[in-house]
Amino acid sequence: MEHTHYQYRPLLNPDSIRLISADLAINNGILSCQLVEVDVDSKKSPPPYHTLSYTWGNPHSVAKDVPNSELDILKQPTRITVSGPPSSMDAWPSGSLWITKNLHDFLQEFCRNPPSDVQYIWVDSICISQTDLDERNAQVRMMSKTFANCESVIVWLGLDDPDTPTPFIEMETLNNFADDDFDARMKLASAGPEKIYANTSSIFHYLEISPFTDEQWEGLALFLDRSWFHRVWTIQESLLPSNGVLWCGEFRTPIKGFLDRSLMVLDTYLAERGISALKHPENHYKEYSHKIYSSAFKDRISAIRSRTSKTFLRGKLHSIHVATRMSRSRQCSDPRDKIFAILGLSTFDWPVDDIDYKKSVQDVFLEFSSKSSLGPLLYSIEDPSTRVTMGLPSWVPDYCVDLYPVSWMTRGGSIYSAGIQGECPLRRLDSQDNKILAVSGFVVDTVDAIGADYDEMTKGGGLLDSLELLEEKLDNGSTYEDIIEAFWRTLIADLPGNSNRHPSSKVYGPSFRSASLHLIAAQILKAEISGSQLLSVKSLLESLLAKSKSHDLPTWDDVSNLVSLLSSDKTQGNILDTTLGDMDIYLNSLRAMFICRRFFTTSKGLLGIGSVVVLPGDKVVILEGSGYPFLLRATSDGRYRLIGHAHVRGIMYGEALGTKEFQRIEIE
Repeated sequence: MEHTHYQYRPLLNPDSIRLISADLAINNGILSCQLVEVDVDSKKSPPPYHTLSYTWGNPHSVAKDVPNSELDILKQPTRITVSGPPSSMDAWPSGSLWITKNLHDFLQEFCRNPPSDVQYIWVDSICISQTDLDERNAQVRMMSKTFANCESVIVWLGLDDPDTPTPFIEMETLNNFADDDFDARMKLASAGPEKIYANTSSIFHYLEISPFTDEQWEGLALFLDRSWFHRVWTIQESLLPSNGVLWCGEFRTPIKGFLDRSLMVLDTYLAERGISALKHPENHYKEYSHKIYSSAFKDRISAIRSRTSKTFLRGKLHSIHVATRMSRSRQCSDPRDKIFAILGLSTFDWPVDDIDYKKSVQDVFLEFSSKSSLGPLLYSIEDPSTRVTMGLPSWVPDYCVDLYPVSWMTRGGSIYSAGIQGECPLRRLDSQDNKILAVSGFVVDTVDAIGADYDEMTKGGGLLDSLELLEEKLDNGSTYEDIIEAFWRTLIADLPGNSNRHPSSKVYGPSFRSASLHLIAAQILKAEISGSQLLSVKSLLESLLAKSKSHDLPTWDDVSNLVSLLSSDKTQGNILDTTLGDMDIYLNSLRAMFICRRFFTTSKGLLGIGSVVVLPGDKVVILEGSGYPFLLRATSDGRYRLIGHAHVRGIMYGEALGTKEFQRIEIE
């Protein structure tokens, strides 16, 4: 039987939207609904309506173990019938629409248990004619108004499953607290006499909640893997409505209890419990006793808070570049929504006319970048090795991928002033080609050798390889304040990763020594190095120590003793802890500042770190007004491609500014 496709009528004016009447019905197994048109201009008093925030596709994470047969069902569209208001003198013809399985599940649940306070509901895929690009553009441009003027948002997470009760029971408990009472209990929990990492139930004690079992934690982890928590549009859909209700199958609860309370409790609990309380007694490298307590799970909780908590969002969205950093890690079916989903936020003064689905992904990213402040833009460039969108100029971020690695500017790195003199900001020069970025700068040096990246440094023999490179540069006559201290400071951009203070040599020097001792000994054991290779390692350490006044590098005796200790069947944890010291201080900073980066040296004997794809011959360039030097790769037409910003020891505070005059540099 053929079905007539529903034909949308054009909307009457620019402030009009369509709404679904709450009088849904199921006839012969087919769900039917009626559309009405209203004006959302607040001066015209539109009828109260709710909005729906949901996932078009699979409501579960792709990581969830869902049988292929169920995935196939989720992908199958479901038919509904749509008509206009029955009271209309000029009756709208009815017709069929095809919607996703997840949306159909919601409408069925709504039909079975309709809320008494809902008269109308706005659902994007039904209320917007998806095939009419002009209407789609106009409706998305005013989506912030649609959500801001609604009575409440309904967040649909999909059908419930056995993992659903745990978070909803917790949310019900937290919703019962008055705001002042909840805040007071959280304050007591964080300032109580016992440490949370020593008494793992203390925060639950203050909130009068039973501590979670491992099974409940597992259920919560699966619940938080639902796709809605990772969608790009949830930034806007969580922030703008004044109220919200969370639905998961038959379970319903005010959204505040989860997004602004439960996530705060979980985030605080996992943060303050501490890594040291979670290690196995026999494990001296601090692995967690259970994967749900891992730093990855804690980071996931923090990330979801940053995406969905209204309180958290309002404190974070202070610039459009912060918003785009958030949107890059979110999921969406259309890459252009990485930009469009945040343009409509009233927080920013940005032309919503830029929302145009007729433009290509490349054009959307290019136009947004062309209008963005140059400084934050260049610090938002991901490593070239992670890019997936073809055809983008090298200076335009690929918003389809997460910002990786994270810019040093967000981790205390704003103290540097490599290209800053006076009040001259980093700025664009005029260019007739919008794909060419013209800036003022000069080449200060050239990369001549590359060392290890983070993975090679921590999991392979990269530390020894980089130390060999360091020794070679020193043999060429290069001088530093202290060769070893200069080396370990360069690897972490001379920052601890959480503040703008330079690391203390009294703390970080010994920690680097312990970390180096561990990494070198582990490499010797892993590669089963022996004979002449061991002699080479011994010679390298002795040579470097002879040229250093610090004690920040282990001696050969230290290394050989640790190799023997680790090779022994009688290894004692306290002996290892004493031998290795607090190597985590340095390793944590290395993880924050060096991950997805590579060590290199320059033709003038400088040490630096930058993109993992840096190559000999890449240019170290100072841009006028920039805090960091940049790595550029020359092209055949006299222009450059941007590789990324770099930390190069010896030119981070404007030392190179007096050597050359700024010239026009074109980046394609």
